[in-house]
Amino acid sequence: DTGRHSWDAVYVNKEWRLLDCYWGARRLAKKEVDEDTFHQEVDEYYFFPDPRQLIFTHFPDDPEWQLMRRPIKLNEFENMVALKASFFKYNLQVMNQKKAVVNFCKEVTVRIACPKNKKEEIGFTFSLVNADTGSDQYEGKKLSQYGMHEKISNVGFFTVRPPTTGAYRLVIFAKQGEEKVYGGVCEYELKCEEVYPDVKAFPSCAHTTWGQGDSFNRYNLEPYTQGAIIKTRRGTGEVKFNLPCEMRFSAKLKSVDKDEKELAPFMMQRVVGGTAYFPITAPQPGE
Repeated sequence: DTGRHSWDAVYVNKEWRLLDCYWGARRLAKKEVDEDTFHQEVDEYYFFPDPRQLIFTHFPDDPEWQLMRRPIKLNEFENMVALKASFFKYNLQVMNQKKAVVNFCKEVTVRIACPKNKKEEIGFTFSLVNADTGSDQYEGKKLSQYGMHEKISNVGFFTVRPPTTGAYRLVIFAKQGEEKVYGGVCEYELKCEEVYPDVKAFPSCAHTTWGQGDSFNRYNLEPYTQGAIIKTRRGTGEVKFNLPCEMRFSAKLKSVDKDEKELAPFMMQRVVGGTAYFPITAPQPGE
């Protein structure tokens, strides 16, 4: 049957333990935000995992093989977010969307938190595909451009505003420190019932996250404001942050409507004392 899978139980040291050799040999990972960099590698988590964690992705026909004091029912399992091995490895927490299927209109945000003492080590990224066709494209653009990921303190925000109604699959990935690949941590089905009029993709992002990237912490920069979204007043706005020492910068202004060369005259950059300023005058409404 579609969606059927098998795994094993073994009796070790006078107790039953679970293992999934197939999933253990096929960890889904990716190097960057590009969908084409997916690959598979060994994941030791699936050899004797905690049954209370494995239940988020594995539901046996016989409830006794859940190996839990209080077995859950099928309808409970079907509503649970698919939390993967790396989710527990990094001690992550689902902050808002607790169900696997999320119905929404126009826009939705998923929030995932990491431990506060690991906020500078844990990095996130995501993928977005059409759940019906499996395609990650829409009219020549990556569907991921209709999503925005930013990290504020220890919480990752994943905002999606799809170009059309329908079902989408959102997979969130994470890595820690110097790890070279992101491991899948959780997965949602997003069902969009209404879209914004004339919805557009977000401008392209230079890194895996909007706002403060990895280099921000590396250079000990201090932001004046939290969050990646800045609303202008009559088309003018400013990004600024404190500097720990003398530094030099380069900056670009981007939009889905104009080439960055056209936008170059509409922004400046300067350093005054220990503060870097990036004033912007938008040539037209938009992002």
